[in-house]
Amino acid sequence: MGGMLTVLQQALRRQHHGLLLMGFANGGLMSHLPEPAHRLAGNPEAVRAEIEAIARAVYPEPYQRIQPSPEASQIFQGATADRAGIDAIKPTRDKLLVVGGLQSMIPGSIAPALATVDVPVFLGLGDRDIAGPSHAIRRFSPAAPTSR
Repeated sequence: MGGMLTVLQQALRRQHHGLLLMGFANGGLMSHLPEPAHRLAGNPEAVRAEIEAIARAVYPEPYQRIQPSPEASQIFQGATADRAGIDAIKPTRDKLLVVGGLQSMIPGSIAPALATVDVPVFLGLGDRDIAGPSHAIRRFSPAAPTSR
């Protein structure tokens, strides 16, 4: 969600000379996206119009404490999971602002804002980030300069 908010801020104010985004490239995370939000994928206009209503329908509180569950835990698990790293992250959990968290999981939710990013961008991606596979990210923003 932090990377998404940074892109939105840059699109509005153009205050940064470059962006460093960790784990976000607007690819979404359909596997963890609540069903009512699936229809918003790839439709940023619908996201803006409907995200609040969907968040209110799915989550009882605007700042939701995400409960441990097999589905939520699977993002941190797998053959490459570092148990010590997972154990270190778990105590940092807190409530999540659901509208922003939900929007960050919707593929293409901020495509118009991305199109305005015209500064260098460094994407730091892990093998389980919501950006999707790094080889599938062709151009993060068409206006951003490329390195040669």
